[in-house]
Amino acid sequence: MKKIISFFFILVLSCGVFAQTKIDSIGLNKLKGGLKAMSVDADLVHANWGFCLMDPTTGKVLAEYGSEKSLTPASSQKVITTIAAMNILGADYTYKTYVEYTGTIGKDSVLTGDLYIRGTGDPTLGSMRIDSLVTYDSLLEVWALKIKEKGIATINGKIIADASYFEDYTTVGSWNWDDIGQYYGAGASGLNFAENKYTVYFSSNASRAKIDSIRPEIDGMTVWNDVRVGGTGDEAYIYGAPDNYYRYVTGTIPANRKAYEVDGSMPDPPLFLALALKSALDTIGIHVTGQATTQYAVVRAGLADKSERKALFTHSSVPLKQMIFETNQHSINLYAETFLKTIGKKQKNDGSREAGVNAENAFYSTAGLKLDAMHIEDGSGLSRLNYFSPKDMCSILRFEMQQNSFTDFLPTLPVAGQSGTLKTMGDNTAAEGRIFAKSGSMYKVRSYSGYVQTKSGQKLVFCVMVNNYTCGSAEIRAKLEKLMVLMAGV
Repeated sequence: MKKIISFFFILVLSCGVFAQTKIDSIGLNKLKGGLKAMSVDADLVHANWGFCLMDPTTGKVLAEYGSEKSLTPASSQKVITTIAAMNILGADYTYKTYVEYTGTIGKDSVLTGDLYIRGTGDPTLGSMRIDSLVTYDSLLEVWALKIKEKGIATINGKIIADASYFEDYTTVGSWNWDDIGQYYGAGASGLNFAENKYTVYFSSNASRAKIDSIRPEIDGMTVWNDVRVGGTGDEAYIYGAPDNYYRYVTGTIPANRKAYEVDGSMPDPPLFLALALKSALDTIGIHVTGQATTQYAVVRAGLADKSERKALFTHSSVPLKQMIFETNQHSINLYAETFLKTIGKKQKNDGSREAGVNAENAFYSTAGLKLDAMHIEDGSGLSRLNYFSPKDMCSILRFEMQQNSFTDFLPTLPVAGQSGTLKTMGDNTAAEGRIFAKSGSMYKVRSYSGYVQTKSGQKLVFCVMVNNYTCGSAEIRAKLEKLMVLMAGV
């Protein structure tokens, strides 16, 4: 009797594992016809592109074109990063920021020592993205009041921002020069603040564009304005390097605008945080005799204090799954780069980009995925040295469907016609509400990676990447939208 029950149990399990996904053969043939038409499309004839549609139950490729080509993904790279982060760190992982001090707090309410802000990479610290009511300055006001409540009225020492949890180098060497000065080119620090960005506010008339203000104000930063009036969209670009306080803005903005916003990356976010906290302390009457500085500045000057630090209080972030939702919905490079370095710190005790890359590769290798066509250069996809094949991506997406974390991961992806970067993609078509995918775009690169819900209600995994097409961005988007509609008919 036991043998019969055991056999029946194994049979049930086998049927569950190897059950065939229900596919509409007519829809699948139409999809293959669409791929064939794309293969001779004049705008794609010189392009490198690939497509893969995979049955996640069996791993069988249902439709493909160039599915094993190594291609540049742009922000579809974030799928690889966020799946690894979700599984390695855990959906409920939180970042901690510690406010500490050295020395002593006397009965006269004088701290004789230094005040430290020690980060562990929280990319949401001081950001309004998660909670639109909590601005960076209101957060620091709360911190200042907490410091006062600890019995400190004067600080005879410095305010030191400690970002040493990660490597000092925030940006990636292969990022383009015309990216790293923009807000989306802000690198990941061990102490990020206000998403490491500032905003330049312009006004324009028919012939001239002028800078009205910069928020937040960054001490010592010079911005040279070479912006002209022209066009109908934002074609203004900020140039500048990390740790360099000279910025120049070129390009065009539309005529007759007020409070026109152009966002850039902060030169030194930890230093900005230290200065801003010192200002907040001064506002409530706490005098700081020393300067606001950073841990790497005092280390480089040979003045590092190795005294034991004592805790004042700890700030905790929102859970990782909430950050991953924002990352995939709105394609936030800073968050993805932070996740990569955090993975390196967790797995290798090394908060560098290189350690994060090695840890990610090891994670996928240990999971049994053979990703021969994949090279990870960064976490966000901003580098053009990232590459993988559509089949590689489908294997990763299939792997994630088999993990407990999938129920947390799937809702982070934009939905065609409904949310995030896919809100207007496939709206009012068969694809609306049935494509769950991360998009990727940079100059002459367009990609989509995720899941499609079939006519029977089951999910398939897919990836499409196109490099070096000869049409415009609107045209390539329309071609890939047609492909999504065809997938939804399978």
